[in-house]
This record gives sequence, C-alpha cells and structure tokens, in this order.
Amino acid sequence: MKKFLLAACAIVALTTATQAEDAAPQKISSFDFLINYEELKNPVEITDCQAYGVSVDFFMCSVRSKSGHIGAIRVGTDDLPKKQLVYGLQDCASITGDNEKACKALVTGLPYKTSMGQAGIQASAVKWLSEK
Repeated sequence: MKKFLLAACAIVALTTATQAEDAAPQKISSFDFLINYEELKNPVEITDCQAYGVSVDFFMCSVRSKSGHIGAIRVGTDDLPKKQLVYGLQDCASITGDNEKACKALVTGLPYKTSMGQAGIQASAVKWLSEK
C-alpha cells in the first residue's frame, strides 16, 4: 500500500509540474514589466514592446508613460530562433526608434536583471505585430 501511495504522489507531483511549465505566460505591459521585473519569476509576455536597435545579439524595448520615454528593457536573443528576428533586423535596427508603427512586438521570455542593473527579458519568442 505504501508503494502505491508513493507512486500516486509522484504522479500528482509530476502532473502538477508539467501543468505549471505548460501554463500560458503572464501578459504584462512594458511599463509594468519595468516596474516589477525583479519580482517576476515565471515566463511573461510583454504585450507592447516598442523595439529599436534590433541586432542578432539583442534589442531594446522603449518604455513610455503618459509623460514620455521613461526607460528601456533589454531583450536577449540567445534562445530565440533567428527566423523570428528577420523582420526586426530589416525594419527595426535603427537605434533612434523612429519606426514606431512598424516595430511593435509581443515578446515572451524570462525576466532577469542585467549585469548593469537594467531590466531584461531572455526572449524565447517574438511576434512582430506589423509583419505581413
């Protein structure tokens, strides 16, 4: 009977862990991400990334409030399939962020703090909202 209970507990634990991994990432604005990224422990989806400076290594999401630009989020691309960067490399490489309408993206990944103390997300997926 003890072996049965141990097996049942193991199955429940494994099922719970798998469900947690399969859960949809929390949707969050770039503003809320910038303010709360240090408390975020699970994957998130930034719903309004205004991308600029896109390169094969990383890019930035400009963060705005009602009063203007207030900061940026570093988007690491090491875990990102390079095919998902093509649109950004072609249309969003400018470091001035002057192509606002074309460079909006959904960015999914794990939050982290950069070595410079900046908000970052290690991207696992990027969906360019203006890509045709």
